[in-house]
Amino acid sequence: MFNRMSWQPKLTRRQLKTAILLLVVFAQTVSGAYARNQAVYDNLMKSRDALLSQRAYLQKAVDDLGNQINELQDKQKRVSDYEHQVDKALRDVENAIRQSD
Repeated sequence: MFNRMSWQPKLTRRQLKTAILLLVVFAQTVSGAYARNQAVYDNLMKSRDALLSQRAYLQKAVDDLGNQINELQDKQKRVSDYEHQVDKALRDVENAIRQSD
């Protein structure tokens, strides 16, 4: 009969060296892939940070322009109101001139 206790795997030195070499190559491949993934991740995070910074700058520019537009619209309304007052005063004076004739 077959005795389980007597069977032992036997590796030759060459097989052992080959197994160790394959293990080292596998470990380097995995760590290299991790390093590449980490480098890609780091580059993506830098790009994201730069885009967020650029977005904040542009948003501030939009807000500043909006404020300038609001200020100009306020000035335009004041000048337009003055123009209407002058027009009314001019009409009043012209009516007074016509009535005095």
